[in-house]
Amino acid sequence: MGETPQPTAAAVADIISCATLATEADVIAEFSELCAEKHAGRSALKEPAQAMTMFKSVGASVEDLAAAILAYQRSTTAN
Repeated sequence: MGETPQPTAAAVADIISCATLATEADVIAEFSELCAEKHAGRSALKEPAQAMTMFKSVGASVEDLAAAILAYQRSTTAN
């Protein structure tokens, strides 16, 4: 088994700044709502370029994989 990767100081700073900028009121959709197409995501916003997408993994690799697949599919079908 390999070593567990450790986050860099810059990555930790980015996570902290995102966490402090976002409040529960800032959340417009949950991951499950995006996957179930109950929310259109950024395309539903007035200023999508100004939006921030934040994904907080809970440590389950299946969620990470699902997020990656969804992001890939949306990026390839949008063009």
